[in-house]
Amino acid sequence: MNSNRLVGRRMSDIASIAAPLLVAAISLSTPAGAESAMAVGIARGGVAKGYATGFGLNQPTVNAARSSAVEGCRKMKNSNADARGHCEVVVTFHNKCVASAIDPKMGTPGAGWGIGDTQKAADGHALSRCRAVAGTDREDFCEVTDRYCDGNAK
Repeated sequence: MNSNRLVGRRMSDIASIAAPLLVAAISLSTPAGAESAMAVGIARGGVAKGYATGFGLNQPTVNAARSSAVEGCRKMKNSNADARGHCEVVVTFHNKCVASAIDPKMGTPGAGWGIGDTQKAADGHALSRCRAVAGTDREDFCEVTDRYCDGNAK
């Protein structure tokens, strides 16, 4: 009987050591900050006059993600001052993917963004939004230009 108590005690000791290690391993697999946001700036007169995007990814708080996204949008080099001046957060997310799509021809209205549980889903939403506003003669030109996932999303 003493040997059963000894085995039981060893199992208890192993469990008391293993449990905290398992919790630590799980917590380390997720980024400490997985709060994210996307900001969009649209020039007066619409997307055809200017469009800017910015992303704040894997930030420690939602507010930090929002600030980072707006800051990135306001610094976007491939846009104009009017679009950059109108940057606002359009979505915040956690453990999701985001995508932005545009029609690359200057002066066209095609632009869209989307989020999803996977990058493929986010790309699909962004392309759908872009195609919906691009017009029938330009909808096939929409392409994903930015794509990111935060936290554990893929």
